[in-house]
Amino acid sequence: MVTATTLSRILGVSFPAASAALDELRRAGILQPKSIERGATAYLARDVLDLITMAERTLASTRFDTRSSTPNRPVPVCPCG
Repeated sequence: MVTATTLSRILGVSFPAASAALDELRRAGILQPKSIERGATAYLARDVLDLITMAERTLASTRFDTRSSTPNRPVPVCPCG
């Protein structure tokens, strides 16, 4: 999850440039917007988070699937709801 403000700091670009890039990715269906505090918008790449979660679940189980065998370590839960 990232905001235009955070992205502009990370990449060293202006806020409008970061905002435009995020909006372009949103229009392409890569990012989903999510309202956060004070009317700000954060962007989330659900497919990427799902892929990471699936990999974590695979690695957390001796049978490579936490649905069929108990995890041998904590399994992450997507905070995105």
